[in-house]
Amino acid sequence: MSELYPGFELITPWLGIFAPAGTSQAIVDKVNRDVREVLARPEVQQRLAKAGLSSADGTPAEFAATVRKDYDRLGALVRKMNLKVD
Repeated sequence: MSELYPGFELITPWLGIFAPAGTSQAIVDKVNRDVREVLARPEVQQRLAKAGLSSADGTPAEFAATVRKDYDRLGALVRKMNLKVD
């Protein structure tokens, strides 16, 4: 892709958990804390590694920044390529 579109960065796939807009910060923090606790378990880390995956330890704000960055970057690429949904 970078040969066709200079400046294009590799797309790094990620999975995340989203909550509806307006969800209280207390609930967001609790879900984040619980998910991070589960992902830190050795047996979960082993299963992820076996599937070729890894977990990232971060805050909801860090994840939101990642989503925004990818949305902006990939949106620009879509516009540049004039991609349309059929």
